[in-house]
Amino acid sequence: MNTFWEHLSENALDQIDPIAYPGSKNIRKKARIRKPRRIGLRILIAAVLVLIASVVCYAAVEGWRLQPPQVIDDVPPVIETPYDGSAEGGDIEFDYAALAGELLGGLGVDTSGITPHISTEYATRYARQQIRVAFDEVYICFDAADKTPLSGALAGQAEAGQPVTEQQALAAAQEFYDSLPFPEGYVYAGSNRIDEEYGLFSFTRSYEITIGGETLSLVNPYEEIRITVNFLSGRVESWNSFYFPLLDDHTTQDTPVSETEAIDRAAQKLQDVDGYTVSATVSIALPNYMFTDYFDAIAQGENYVYPSNTRFVWLVSFEKENELFTDQIVVYVDYYTGEILGGDLAK
Repeated sequence: MNTFWEHLSENALDQIDPIAYPGSKNIRKKARIRKPRRIGLRILIAAVLVLIASVVCYAAVEGWRLQPPQVIDDVPPVIETPYDGSAEGGDIEFDYAALAGELLGGLGVDTSGITPHISTEYATRYARQQIRVAFDEVYICFDAADKTPLSGALAGQAEAGQPVTEQQALAAAQEFYDSLPFPEGYVYAGSNRIDEEYGLFSFTRSYEITIGGETLSLVNPYEEIRITVNFLSGRVESWNSFYFPLLDDHTTQDTPVSETEAIDRAAQKLQDVDGYTVSATVSIALPNYMFTDYFDAIAQGENYVYPSNTRFVWLVSFEKENELFTDQIVVYVDYYTGEILGGDLAK
């Protein structure tokens, strides 16, 4: 299973909670990034001093930069739009009900004779307008910008059927992914059996990056579609789509930030790293402003919008063993620009 949820704090998980089934909050597991590579404190301090001495000579790549957080003052209300069977309804300039009915029909769901209920809602964290079309308990939610199906539920259609195996459930999830106009290029990444009845099947996008002459394939955990299959009926019951596409604007002339440089920059930001062991690995992360110059703007509990794209980063992890738990601080360092993009705290 990918690490989308593993790098989020418990507070962030409580706010997002995207999965529409009972007990979803019980599947949150923090994972260690990898076995730490121990670095002596004196070596780390020496590296920091070298960085300070050479900072004038260091020229980071100029490219995308983290913008100040957009704080959300007033959340637009949910707007219910009566549907009269026409191509438009109220302020909506597209017939989402017809699109939803067509997609559901392709899945074998008959919506004829059911009056759709349409609502417009604003996803604050994503700064995204969403259109929700419901036919009784069955619904599809679209991104108003590009009509991508974001989430949905087919619970009313999963009553009949036969119990299935893991492979049969995966086949049902794959067929469902192929049937809807999801972004292309996602591949099966793993499953999570919730209980005897339900299982989650994850489809994600991967990107290639060359590090030290070796080409690696990195999964972007923020481009993911999760499909819930009922093992007792063999039917798909719900799905959720997340997409923060990777923005990789570097050129062939750009020199990535080295592991040592990334550790130095993260240590400078934290200042007090005495007693911590350090490790670093290249990954893909969604900036979140923690440890950045903008952190004070969001530290008071204000709602703010996530950046709309992900980046290649060094995940620099500082860990310290205590009697009852392990303190872990993770800092995101942009792989090409060296900018601090965020991080996380865990115990």
